[in-house]
Amino acid sequence: ITDTIIAINLNPIVPGPKVTGLINITDRVYHFLCQGNVLREKKLCDLLIEPPGLRNYGMFDLDKYMEIYEIGYNEAEKVLNNMDLTELKEKVKNKK
Repeated sequence: ITDTIIAINLNPIVPGPKVTGLINITDRVYHFLCQGNVLREKKLCDLLIEPPGLRNYGMFDLDKYMEIYEIGYNEAEKVLNNMDLTELKEKVKNKK
């Protein structure tokens, strides 16, 4: 069991062009619904990673799952490799 919670938000909300069409509107509504959960649950995380490259993907881009996986993995690796783990350890320690 670990005391450190690291999460990746795969559905960041970003400003964009006007949304038109049923599929795009459905996708945008889905993102807003998920964002409510993210806002509530990110308080439970010691580290939240939000890969900027995922902004170009929607919930219907299922055929691009490997691209999405690679973006999330690479961003997590980059964040963890460039991070001062002392700060994360202190945050976890103070949480207890």
